[in-house]
Order: sequence, then structure tokens, then C-alpha cells
Amino acid sequence: MGEPTPDDWPEILDDKWYCVTVDAFQDVGPFDDCRQDFSAQLTCCRQGVHINNWINNELECIGGFELCVFTGFSAQRLLDLKGPYDTQALCNADCP
Repeated sequence: MGEPTPDDWPEILDDKWYCVTVDAFQDVGPFDDCRQDFSAQLTCCRQGVHINNWINNELECIGGFELCVFTGFSAQRLLDLKGPYDTQALCNADCP
């Protein structure tokens, strides 16, 4: 369901913060990935090191490896990111 995370994100700096938007998919049923029913669109602030790890280890759409915690078990697809911010507080202030 939907499009995979683009391969051409701008450089994501490990020590900066980003407001990320993900689609979350429920993990109930025969699948634990983005083929499941859409659950919610979420935003959260994450440090670049965590985003890079998530992308580089191909954790998109794998149940239980969430970028923004929702249930602890959903599969998530990265849709957008905004930043960088120098601190988590600055990110939180600008992230809906």
C-alpha cells in the first residue's frame, strides 16, 4: 500500500533533530507489514541517528520497528521529514 520511502532524501545529520511523518499499519492478521490496514498518520521528533539507522537497516514496513511509537507493534512507512533542528525542544515546538 502506498509508495516506498524515497531513496533520495537530503542528507540526514546524525546529531540533529527532525519532525518525521509516518503512515502506520496495524499488525493484526496474516501480515506484519505495510500490506495491513492503514491505522494512522503520525508525526514525532526523532534524532537523525535513529532515522538513518531505520532507513539503512531497511526497517520500513516491518512490524515492531517503529519510527514514531504508536502501538509498539505497527509497521510504518516514512512519508516526510522536516528539519534539521538543533534541539529536541525546537523540533517539538514546530512539529504538529
